[in-house]
Amino acid sequence: MLAIICTINYIDRAVISVCMPQIKEELQFSPEIVGAILSAFFWGYAIMQIPCGWLCDRFKPGKILLIGGLCWGVFQVITGLISSSKAFMFIRVLLGVSEAPIYPAGAKLQSIWLPVTERSRGSALVDVGSSLGNLVLPKVVGLFVLDCPCCTRTT
Repeated sequence: MLAIICTINYIDRAVISVCMPQIKEELQFSPEIVGAILSAFFWGYAIMQIPCGWLCDRFKPGKILLIGGLCWGVFQVITGLISSSKAFMFIRVLLGVSEAPIYPAGAKLQSIWLPVTERSRGSALVDVGSSLGNLVLPKVVGLFVLDCPCCTRTT
């Protein structure tokens, strides 16, 4: 289950980079704005890694992961509704914050669920999710976003 969540997480965080040429054209973003938007996710993500680890040690990591997942879903929906560069950057920072719990919560859950002798295999299976997400991303985006005429805006 954690590997599937990680796969979805990586698709979710990287979909913007695959769609950005179309977004840039539709919303008339400059290359500088595009760079800021693409890096904004990592501002929130990097800042929240240690606090998320602390939260997962203090509270139930499954609940932390659930809250993060619900928030990241909401932020992705909002992403599709905004058109200003500042709002785009802000939502991307919030998306980074909401996706930050995935690895701390996953590590904590593995330490609870798996015996010491199985943890390296469990960690490897979760880590496969990130590679799998990056592998399937172009096909998923091609099927559901770039080829869908209803996904383009008229501005």
